[in-house]
Amino acid sequence: MKGRRAPRWMGWSVLCSPMMIAVGAAFVVGMSMVHDAAKVLRRSSDVNARLQVARARLVADMAAVAAFRSPGLEQQEFVPLDCVASVERQRGGLLIEVRSPGTACHVFSAPELPGASPGAFAFALASPNALALAAGGTRVDAKAMPTLSARELREAPRADALAMLRRDPGLALAHWDAGTEQDDFVFNDLPPRGELSTSADLVVVPGHLWIEPGAAALQIILARDLVMVVYGNVYIGRSLRVGGTGRLLLVTAAAADSTAFLDADANGRWSPGEAVLENATFQGPIEGAGNVYLGLGATRARIECGAGLCVAGQLHVLADSRVAGPVSLAHGVTQLGTARLQAAGEWLFLPERERVPGFLTSGPPRPGLLQHIGGGRTTMAKQPLYLAAIVR
Repeated sequence: MKGRRAPRWMGWSVLCSPMMIAVGAAFVVGMSMVHDAAKVLRRSSDVNARLQVARARLVADMAAVAAFRSPGLEQQEFVPLDCVASVERQRGGLLIEVRSPGTACHVFSAPELPGASPGAFAFALASPNALALAAGGTRVDAKAMPTLSARELREAPRADALAMLRRDPGLALAHWDAGTEQDDFVFNDLPPRGELSTSADLVVVPGHLWIEPGAAALQIILARDLVMVVYGNVYIGRSLRVGGTGRLLLVTAAAADSTAFLDADANGRWSPGEAVLENATFQGPIEGAGNVYLGLGATRARIECGAGLCVAGQLHVLADSRVAGPVSLAHGVTQLGTARLQAAGEWLFLPERERVPGFLTSGPPRPGLLQHIGGGRTTMAKQPLYLAAIVR
């Protein structure tokens, strides 16, 4: 005769007994503690790894600077940091390997820069003109102000040959009674995400550049830094957002037959009595060149400008505006009505260690910012050095 099977409820009574509940609770707590301990160990390991990279970066940076000061210095020992750095010169820059007992070696590259970039780019708002200080700027020496490189500008691609820009002959007439006497350029129809497909880091615009008014911000995605030199005025009628890993710097310049003026009535043309900023005998063209207008348009909505500005003429603020990058002014700021400028300095350049395309440099050659290539290498001879893009 087969034995009788115990009722199912009896098994549950055993599982639900106080002893089993206590055992289960202890197991859960124990597993939770093991999990937490593992998380702490992983976090500790991650922190330690980041500290090792940070220490190696510090050593590599000091070694790179020392190598430029003493070209024959190939190996350096940093006793307090317990590290040895080996420096190898390659085409376009340096390769630095940092070794420390008990840790993986780390390898960095550093481009060779011809000198320091203009010092004004290190400030949120900089000008040699005391009048610019009224907008919260920093007064800098004229030597720190940006000077364009004629050679780089000659070699740079022109807006006429780029797919990202196009002429718009009717745009200016929608804002100025007589339009303008130069070519007017706008950004071409961009992809949905706004990527600018250009391999150039310096572009020349032979005319005015417009970011036409509109309700939605213009979105631009950059994979590398881009400097746009505009031989005319820049008219910004809506917000400009710059995403990606690159930064955008808008630069104005005046052609030989034109100059900038202080457009006190903001009508886009020179009127009798308005101050001429360069040539005292200026008579035209009516719109001049080298000025920037923030907030041009009927809505006067707040402008959020994600680019930096380098203004050869006068910066005119027609609507409350916030500029994320550095603002460099050869002259000053005209804030019309109740409009105010906020130079946020959200991102700036490091002139001593970063190259700003299109501008003359000063001082002796130096290493640029380091790029961490990786760790664990034991030889440096076959490591290629890629320095085509600006290294941050």
